[in-house]
Amino acid sequence: MPWQFDTNLSKVLWSVGYLGVGTVRGRFTDIQADLQIDADNPLEWRTSVTINAASLYSGYTMMDDHLRSDDFLDVERYPTIEFRSSRIEVLPAGGVQVPNQKYSGAVGWEPHADHLKISGDLTLHGVTRPAELDAWYFGQVTDGRGQTRRSFTAETSVRRGDFNLLMSSDRAERSIADEVVNLTIDVIATRISD
Repeated sequence: MPWQFDTNLSKVLWSVGYLGVGTVRGRFTDIQADLQIDADNPLEWRTSVTINAASLYSGYTMMDDHLRSDDFLDVERYPTIEFRSSRIEVLPAGGVQVPNQKYSGAVGWEPHADHLKISGDLTLHGVTRPAELDAWYFGQVTDGRGQTRRSFTAETSVRRGDFNLLMSSDRAERSIADEVVNLTIDVIATRISD
């Protein structure tokens, strides 16, 4: 059965340092995801995600417009940000515990705390490079209406210089090229009935 990325409950969040003293945060509001997660074993899963780069949103219009410009994302030339997974590996669980308290509205409840590394290719600003996501699979639940959902979260960081996300005045400044953009992806996927 196919699984659908829930565009209402799922989020792709970003954060970046601001002038060495602060952090600016935002999200992308237009995401499409192909989730091949039918198998019970997460190591067999595959996914591809396409983000509309122009859907960047921080709440500060002037800054968002500048980030969309050819100084940074250049969304007219590079309208999408894409990730394609190629491999999933199990990582040590660490200190995260499997939830032990069932929500009262859950009919079927299968909690997990599976720590995974998702490897693949990230295409951003016309550059494709290998990327790794540090991910957690938290399990699945079926609610009283019969809808089954799976939950994941993943994080990664990308160096600005690796994807040429530099204004012309930044290109000689090594510290700016080494700055990272942090991405957090929270996914709720709903199983679609036949």
